Amino acid sequence: MTNTQLISAADLEFDFADRLRKALRLANLNATQLADALEVHRNATNSWINGKHMPRPRDIKKAAEVTGVPVEWLVTGNAPVNDGGAESRLRDLNPRPVLYEGTALPLS
Repeated sequence: MTNTQLISAADLEFDFADRLRKALRLANLNATQLADALEVHRNATNSWINGKHMPRPRDIKKAAEVTGVPVEWLVTGNAPVNDGGAESRLRDLNPRPVLYEGTALPLS
């Protein structure tokens, strides 16, 4: 018998690491290229992308500039309203997860 639990919507929320990966994909960059642009070691960017550590505020700002996404979106997941169309591009890249009621998924 498999132990199953319902996954809550909070479990499916996107975090900073998810948004950073999406920003890199949008900018067609990899972790090494981001590290070079921010003048940090590639292990630092890998730890941010893997969600192990958070970057310093100045590195978050620079990562947003390098990838072309709003800082607010990178930090919170909310795009500014007056960003000239980037919000819809980010929304397409970062759709909200859908939780189907009653769907149980095994958690390992």
